[in-house]
Amino acid sequence: MARAVASTLRLEKISGIVAIKNKDGSEITTREGIKLYAGYILETKATSYAFVSLDGKEAVKIDAASKVEIKPSGNNLEIILLAGNMLSNVVVPVSTGNTSTVRTSSTVTGIRG
Repeated sequence: MARAVASTLRLEKISGIVAIKNKDGSEITTREGIKLYAGYILETKATSYAFVSLDGKEAVKIDAASKVEIKPSGNNLEIILLAGNMLSNVVVPVSTGNTSTVRTSSTVTGIRG
């Protein structure tokens, strides 16, 4: 299980067919720039992808034929990969005292500032 954590998640870019459902299972209008909230499920179809920004500092690419869930994590939100692939791109170094964690079903990698 891969995951990414941030206080604000925003759908920055989409290509192809990307579906979003809220915590009640209702379809959300998918468009670039919308905030993602706890309980949302984001699913990309074949040959589609979505980029999600984490606090405007990191980007996560949800690859084709993938499914993620947004869950609360303390005061933050985390992206949980349910199926498919997710790629994380850290462009700003982790500041002193903060951490960034990537988890999979078999490995945990921690990055400390």
